[in-house]
Amino acid sequence: MKNKYLTLFFFVLLLGGVLLALSWGREPRPRLRIPLQIVSSPTDFSAQIYSQLMDSIKQNSILVLGYQPEYPEQMELLLSLIQAVQTSDSSYDTWVAEEKLELPSLGHDLEKINLRESLEPLAEGLRQGLTQHRRILILVPAVYSTRLIKGSLADQLNRRFQLPVVTVSVVEIPRRREDEKNISIPCAMTDADSIGTGALGCAILQAGRSIYRKDPDLSQALGMMDQRQGLDFLVFYSKN
Repeated sequence: MKNKYLTLFFFVLLLGGVLLALSWGREPRPRLRIPLQIVSSPTDFSAQIYSQLMDSIKQNSILVLGYQPEYPEQMELLLSLIQAVQTSDSSYDTWVAEEKLELPSLGHDLEKINLRESLEPLAEGLRQGLTQHRRILILVPAVYSTRLIKGSLADQLNRRFQLPVVTVSVVEIPRRREDEKNISIPCAMTDADSIGTGALGCAILQAGRSIYRKDPDLSQALGMMDQRQGLDFLVFYSKN
């Protein structure tokens, strides 16, 4: 009888260890911050986004904004968000952008840099900026701005250089199942993910599939936002 209880004890202990290991290896579930909705205008949607980000933005001096340059409506949304931030008491005085981005007039002095070649100087400049109590806004492609992508700008600033950053990445969202084949950032498993962006592609695919189940009016713009690990926010946005 004693041996039976010992065997049961060690089995439970082993099972608990396996479950704990699996939970550690799994990405935390995203937290839905703005449910799927019809977006009446970029201004209204950006106001909702800002209301969700307001506390995080006030408490952190570095904001990384990302978008997909091939979708002009995403920049339109970001411009509305930037305006909301800049008219608050948490505005940014130093603006930096990836040099290859073709940006519209932003009404602010902008320093352009090559992020691939200037990561360490950028990190040092950000560190100095924090000591001078400066608030810094960085504009980059979405594949640089989310910590879902290991080795991205946001991931390295946070993990390698220990810099506290808030990241907001605006990405596409497929509106119908047949649109999945046209996603510009494909969902790829580790072995097939040659460029390392598969995790973001899978997040986009997962968000899209939540749309199909709700059968919204596809003639309207659609948007939603969730929060990933830490202060990593994904905004899913699509116009017809």
